[in-house]
Order: sequence, then structure tokens, then C-alpha cells
Amino acid sequence: MWHCEAGGLHFDDIMRVLHAIYDAAAVGEGWQDVLVEIADLTRTENAALVLVDPSAGLSSVVAPRADPDLAVRYSQFWWQKDPTAQATAETPVGVLTTLQDTGRERFFSSEFYNDFWRNSGLGAERIAANLFTDEGAFASFVLQASCRNDEIDEDALRAMQVLVPHLVRAANIQRRMNQLYYQHDLARAAAGTPGVGALLVDDRARLIFADETGETVLRARDDLILDHGTIRFGLNADTVRLHRLVASCSGDAPVGVRGGNMTTTAVPGSEPLSLDVLPYHGEMNRSGFHPVSSTPPAAIVLVGDRAQKQAAARGLLQQQYGLTPAECSFALEIVKADGRKAAAERLGISLSTARTHLSRVFEKTGVNRQAELVRLLSAQGIEI
Repeated sequence: MWHCEAGGLHFDDIMRVLHAIYDAAAVGEGWQDVLVEIADLTRTENAALVLVDPSAGLSSVVAPRADPDLAVRYSQFWWQKDPTAQATAETPVGVLTTLQDTGRERFFSSEFYNDFWRNSGLGAERIAANLFTDEGAFASFVLQASCRNDEIDEDALRAMQVLVPHLVRAANIQRRMNQLYYQHDLARAAAGTPGVGALLVDDRARLIFADETGETVLRARDDLILDHGTIRFGLNADTVRLHRLVASCSGDAPVGVRGGNMTTTAVPGSEPLSLDVLPYHGEMNRSGFHPVSSTPPAAIVLVGDRAQKQAAARGLLQQQYGLTPAECSFALEIVKADGRKAAAERLGISLSTARTHLSRVFEKTGVNRQAELVRLLSAQGIEI
């Protein structure tokens, strides 16, 4: 139990901060206010949330009481020089670390301290704890002392011991909620179109989330590459086109057409990919702490090739209507509206066999005319 002591921690104050932590996790915003409350509670200069992903070369910081320019400069460059970052990345979730744990002498002799942190207005002393780690990436909560009183007292340490388990739980809640929002938004964008994958990216085409089909496309295509988390193609011209379309979806982009579509350059051995780039207007597209990625989502990329779409369409027709593989192939050809003879020639079957297939397709799908079959397949999300 927390006792109300002069100069000490108060139970009511702790409970107020805990409520604020879970409120921020539930709605996905309000972390700046939470950090201010924690800094006030612990009588420290600043409380911060820091997300670092070395493999993607990314960092982001939420630090309401620090100089905004300091946070920008750290995120853009200096995190790579921070001697505490590597030690923090290797620390288990929820374990408190201090400057002593991460190397006091190393810190004070570092380029990071002498060329950057020394004039930051913040002290060197800190208490930190990872809220989650993920394949080298990590998000940490940090309490920072003042340069005028460069120490973290026992009350601040005791508060961290109480708050950190709740911060870990809240970060995981928000991560899971973000993922559920993303799944919903990607499913809605893909609209159940067979064979089309959906990828959620930030304004620099860095992958944030992919649906199941999107992950399949990424694994299956040698010409679709994740380069340190950024989506690229085998041909640079295709990469430039995609990145230009994605950048147009950013909130910072000039007013004009946002998103668009493209088809990749045909290369031997694989079908060209068709892509639709849509601005992301989902629930989680807002500023603040993004515990799934270091930047907010900007665009949804719908991706697929003809072979994948055709295979998915055949599977859907077999499952929904009990069509045989041969009947599926014929159904997908006959809806091109150039007649049974042309469909039969493309499939290499006789006109008699084509008539038999058409009769069975009509019987199994419950339609009587080719136009009705076209409408039926379109309603199933099958591209005609």
C-alpha cells in the first residue's frame, strides 16, 4: 500500500496515473498527457516513449517535456549513436535499467553525449524499461533527470516498479487493438477479392501490416522485396513508381490526386503484378505512440497477379458451388463474353465438351444465362 507521506508517493496519484495509462491504450491516443502525469508524479524532468527499429533504420520519440527539436534530431540520426540503445534492446521486457547498468563511463565518453546529449537540457541519469521487443526492434519507457539535478530518487524508482508492469500490459493492449483495426481495414479495402493481398505501409512504403494473402504474395514473389522493411521491386523504375504513389497518400503531400494504380514491368518467368494504392483513412491513422511501427500508416497497397487471382477464383468456385477444376476453368473463360467457341479454343477442348461444361456450370450455380453468370462471379469479387 502506498502511504501519504510528505514528499512521498500518494496512492491516489498512482491510481490516477494507472487509469490514464489504460485509457490511452484503449483509445490509442493521449500518451503525451500520460507522460506529463508520470513526470509530475516522479518529480523528474521528462518521461518519454522511444521506439527503435535498427533493421529498418527507424526511431520515433514521444517526449512532451523535451525540446521538440531534440526529439526530431534523435529520431533522425542520434539514436544510432546512443550507447544505451544496444543495451536496452537486449534487456528483457519489464526489467528496469539505469545508466549504471548500460555503462556510465561509456556514456560520458561517447560522441552521443559530448556532441548531442550534453546540451539537451536533460540530465544523464535515467531509468528505462522495455515495453516490448520484436526481432531487434523495441519500445522503451524512460524517465530522465534534469541537468540541474541529475539524479533519480528512490520515490521515482518505487513508482517505476509499480507503473512499468502496467505500461507493458497497456502497450500490448494497444498493439493488439491496432492489429485488429488493421485487419478490419485491410479486409474492407480488399473487399474479399480472391487472390488480392493487402499491405499497410507508411509514407515511405515501409511495411506495417499485411493480411494473409499479402504475406503469401510477399513470400511467393522473387521480384517483390522487403528491404529493411521497405517494399521494393526487382526493377528500380517500378520501385520509384510505387513509392511516388504511396508518398502521394501522406498527409504532408501536396493537394491533388492521392494514390493510384500501376502494373509492374513484365519479367521472364513471372506474371506482372497489378497494384492499387489507396490512402489510409482508418481508425489508427493518427499521431502519437504507434506501438506496431515507428510511423503511422499512410496507404493500403492491394497487390496480386493474374495467376494468383485465377487460382483463388477457382478455389472459391469449387468451394462455393462444387464445380470441378475443368468446370471452374470454363466458367472463368466463358464470362469473357466472346462465346463458347473462343472459350473452348483457349482451353483446348471440343465445342461439345464446352456445351457440357456450360450446362453443368449453370446447373450448379443456379443461373440460366451467361449474363447472370457474369453478375454472380462479379458479386463474389472475381475479376471478369
